[in-house]
Amino acid sequence: MYACVDCHSDEGTVLLFEPNPGDPDSAWFIDSPSLAQWFERYLDDTGWWVAAEEGEDVDDMPLWTLARGRAD
Repeated sequence: MYACVDCHSDEGTVLLFEPNPGDPDSAWFIDSPSLAQWFERYLDDTGWWVAAEEGEDVDDMPLWTLARGRAD
C-alpha cells in the first residue's frame, strides 16, 4: 500500500493506493480529506493503521472516484 497527497485538491487529500485488487477503479482510497487532518491523526496515533494493528477491519475507506479521470 502506498500513500500520496492529491496536490490538485485545496485541502491536500491524502490517498492510499492498493495495487493488489486487480481492478484499477478499486485501487485508490481516501485516507484523509486533508493533509492537516492526517497529521493530527498521525500525531494522536488515531489513524486507521492503529485499528488495523489491533485487528480491526479497516475496509470502510471510501474509494477515490477521481482516479480514472486523473489517469486519462
